[in-house]
Amino acid sequence: MTLHDSIEILTREHKTAAHTIDGLEIHTRPALLQMLREAVFGGMEGTGGTAFGAKLPISETALDLYTLIDQQIAEAWAAVHNTPPSTDRPEALAAQWSAIVTEDTIVQVTTPETRDTEEGPRVFRARAEYRAGDLASRWVDMIDAFFDPPRQAEIQAPCPACDERYVYKRKDGEDVRTSALIFVRDRATGETRYAACQACGAQWAPSQFRYLGELIAANETVEGSKNMTTLEEHIEKVAAAAPPLTNAQRSKLAALFGPGEPAVPEGDDFAALRAVQEEG
Repeated sequence: MTLHDSIEILTREHKTAAHTIDGLEIHTRPALLQMLREAVFGGMEGTGGTAFGAKLPISETALDLYTLIDQQIAEAWAAVHNTPPSTDRPEALAAQWSAIVTEDTIVQVTTPETRDTEEGPRVFRARAEYRAGDLASRWVDMIDAFFDPPRQAEIQAPCPACDERYVYKRKDGEDVRTSALIFVRDRATGETRYAACQACGAQWAPSQFRYLGELIAANETVEGSKNMTTLEEHIEKVAAAAPPLTNAQRSKLAALFGPGEPAVPEGDDFAALRAVQEEG
């Protein structure tokens, strides 16, 4: 997806394809930023919002996401104009910003980062650096994931790009800890689309899974206490289509992937781990 494509999806009505039991269907969808804004305040007219008082958000998660993307768009716009942004809606600022930058323009924005402290998990503000095209695509992915969460498989290892092991997500008003590194699968087909870090935003395409496996295997901070029974069952299932694993290699995989479903990803996911075999 190009920078132009992402901005169009964020700011304009657009066509989208949907897989149904009757086949592929094409639907018209509103601009994603508009959809997200309506998810925050939509339908409030009959639930207490009046001219004499501010409306209350109906979705705390939508409000947090809208505030984050709105802030990042304003920061990106200000960086290229060398002046504070106007009070225009983010759609206008995003369009103006994208008309000046290129796909490879480096952009720095503020992003929340949750860390463990003695008092419990706390949210800190950190600076993150992206290519302009990647940042706009990230905004699209975050809004899409809010409305239609993707299927994910956790990778029980620290991110090789930022070394973060866990991230915290808000769920039902509470901070829930989850693995930072994940496989993201297609909602309709279940095929693995990419691997990603939920902390720093780094992504790896299927063609880079072998490289990702090498990075993970070389990371000495990988946790090693895992449930071997479930792991062995998954290894036996996928090993039929690949060279046999040695006991040492099984132990290495056990250090990478935890118990439960899926303990060791199958199909395309498993290709990310085959580099372990080269260690012998």
